[in-house]
Amino acid sequence: MLVMFVVVALPWYIGVVMSNDGLLKYFLYDQTVERVTDAERFSRSQPLYFFPLVILGTFLPWLFYFFANIRNSNFVKGGWHIYLYVLVPFIVFESSASKLATYILPFYPVMAVLASGRAERPLMPK
Repeated sequence: MLVMFVVVALPWYIGVVMSNDGLLKYFLYDQTVERVTDAERFSRSQPLYFFPLVILGTFLPWLFYFFANIRNSNFVKGGWHIYLYVLVPFIVFESSASKLATYILPFYPVMAVLASGRAERPLMPK
């Protein structure tokens, strides 16, 4: 996959950056670093609890299964790394000054897979 990116996309990115002065700074600094550090510039300042509320409101029925799966044996046997896929970027976005609900959309497919690992069994044993 990486080889395909290098062969197909990288020449295009190099050509665009070379033909537009200041694009690399704009793309890497203005649109990435400043979004993390300067909320006023993009008018996307939200409180610290913004993303947990978004997840609570949009993933609520399945959150019980998501957290119940932590106690699953797959988590103990090494399945914890997939939780890091959600947790580490979540911490980065949560500490960011600029917050938008769509920033965390890539977490939902992985959270759904993690929740589905527990959804096949009842939460409360009989």
